[in-house]
Amino acid sequence: MQGAVICARALAVAEVCRHLLARYRGIWAMAWRILLACAALVLVYSIVAARHFWELALLAGDRGMELSIAAVVVGVLLFTRYYDVQVSAADRSLAVGFCLYSCFCVLNNTILEHYLSRYGPLWNLLGMLAFLASLLLWTWALRKPQTETVPEETLLSPGIYQTVAPQVNLRLRLLNDQLWKIWKPEVRRQ
Repeated sequence: MQGAVICARALAVAEVCRHLLARYRGIWAMAWRILLACAALVLVYSIVAARHFWELALLAGDRGMELSIAAVVVGVLLFTRYYDVQVSAADRSLAVGFCLYSCFCVLNNTILEHYLSRYGPLWNLLGMLAFLASLLLWTWALRKPQTETVPEETLLSPGIYQTVAPQVNLRLRLLNDQLWKIWKPEVRRQ
């Protein structure tokens, strides 16, 4: 059951990533591949690092999934910062809540692995507190109905706009097309 919950959280993080970057097709095409590869590498590393202790395999798998979720959230936030993508406060709070909860689970699982017998009740309490803190953060982020917000546009004077805007639009279109062609090879044949 815990695996299903972690997978559902991973899908929710994937949806947050898609929501943040899907408006930019070229950037999204590059970002989802990098984020997926990063998550897969972290997951594989975590499982290999468990050193084949089969009695702790569930714990190692859980820790690997949690590390992957945290890495993807940090990665998407880095993408949004690098490409100057505006992120709403609600989206940022959701992403940070997922990341904090996953980081706490990793820490908790690591400590549990070493002190399994003595740490069990405290592990359950701390896990519940971390979930409640993340739930509080998500509830605060979504306390008001969310609407699609369109950022306020600052328009240039018509003269400047007519000379600069076509050049900027052409360069952006070329960059987006170049990124799109890199990640979609079948587009080149058309």
